[in-house]
Amino acid sequence: MKKKHRKNENKKDNGTMLDIQTMCSYIQKAAEAEEIDLDSEMIADFCLASDTYDSLTEDEQAAVNSGIREALETVRNRIAAQISSVNGVTVTGNPWYVQLHVQESSDGQQTMQQLSETYPGTLPQLLYDIEISYTDIRTGEAYQPMTMISLAFPVPEGYESLTKPRILRSAEDSFMELTPQMQEDGTFYLDSARTLTHLIVADFPAGLQGISLNSSSIKINRGQKHTLKVVPIPESVTENYNVTWKSSNTSIAKVSKKGVVTAVKNGKATITATVAEHPEMTATCKVTVMQGANTLKKSVSQVMAETSEPIMGVATDTNPRRK
Repeated sequence: MKKKHRKNENKKDNGTMLDIQTMCSYIQKAAEAEEIDLDSEMIADFCLASDTYDSLTEDEQAAVNSGIREALETVRNRIAAQISSVNGVTVTGNPWYVQLHVQESSDGQQTMQQLSETYPGTLPQLLYDIEISYTDIRTGEAYQPMTMISLAFPVPEGYESLTKPRILRSAEDSFMELTPQMQEDGTFYLDSARTLTHLIVADFPAGLQGISLNSSSIKINRGQKHTLKVVPIPESVTENYNVTWKSSNTSIAKVSKKGVVTAVKNGKATITATVAEHPEMTATCKVTVMQGANTLKKSVSQVMAETSEPIMGVATDTNPRRK
């Protein structure tokens, strides 16, 4: 067991405190240290000295050398700065002796499953999944924040280009959406984070559930073209997907990679659109190719020539007045 734990156990069991001279000596020694090693005997001694100072009355504290009082606050601030920030996550509002712990969640798959169940019809993409806890460095015991604290954490790379990002607080099997402020330094700032122990940042693009076509059947003349368009289900889908096209009979109707149908000859064919990422999602259109309007078997010049030929047979004038 580390000495700082033993010292605090002695304090708890015996109720003893340091004498003023020893207290000042421990504080001065910590203030002169270039580095703060939380596992060192020096910091264990400083914690005991700090507790001793706090146990003094106001008059007794005022009697302590001002340089020692300043050294005490300086070391406390140095320790607080070191233990209140981990991997870009920073907590403010805790006492100086409360250490922040940030750990990647080991239940990523379970979190994904819970998100899918909570937000059906989406395809959650987990960007940030951390567990947050605190310990009291004086005792090594878990610490539960008792006052209002704030939390700042890095904005995930590419966050602004996400489709429907959400920041969530996970508590057991439920989620609560959070609305932190985005700071200029590239962090989110979140107030009222006292009970936050599991922080999640995820994107929730609408999942593709199926497709249809803008036409279920068409009739076109030979040689004509018709463009089929895919309609996603739901239409608000944000999932990226690709579509492949196929004709049941290319000798009757062909289809391009962009869904453009070309009528080749009379007959019937079926055009099928398939989602590449989800082969089970398909949509079809029945195509009937027709001959079209009857084409002229004679040229225009032939028709004109025939209509300009003399009319065979002359009508008889039966009006007697003309004679």
